[in-house]
Amino acid sequence: MFKKIVIIISGIIGLAVVIFFVWHFLLSIYEVKFYHNFPDKNLEANSKYYLLCSGINSFGWRLNWRDINPSINILEGDSLVEIKKVSNNKYEFLTGEGEGSFTFEISSAFSLNPTRFTLHIIQKQ
Repeated sequence: MFKKIVIIISGIIGLAVVIFFVWHFLLSIYEVKFYHNFPDKNLEANSKYYLLCSGINSFGWRLNWRDINPSINILEGDSLVEIKKVSNNKYEFLTGEGEGSFTFEISSAFSLNPTRFTLHIIQKQ
């Protein structure tokens, strides 16, 4: 009888340790990475670009299925670009005809500090 109780308690403790490990190291977001199709900091006028936000766990694996829900704040040059939210983690940038630079910050609940991007719009060559 005592042996069964010890086995059951050990099994419960072992299961709790496995659940803690999976939740804390595999499912928790430790960092937010940004993936984009900007060739460099120069964007062509009248073009479409995207920015994808992805959570990273403690092993460095992408957690694409987790919702980051980032917020974008345009600091300058808001007349040069139109930003559309495609999904919870993806934004689309539609550049206008004008030239210039625009700056925006992107932040989420998983980011320690907002990330600032400064991009330049140039005419197609």
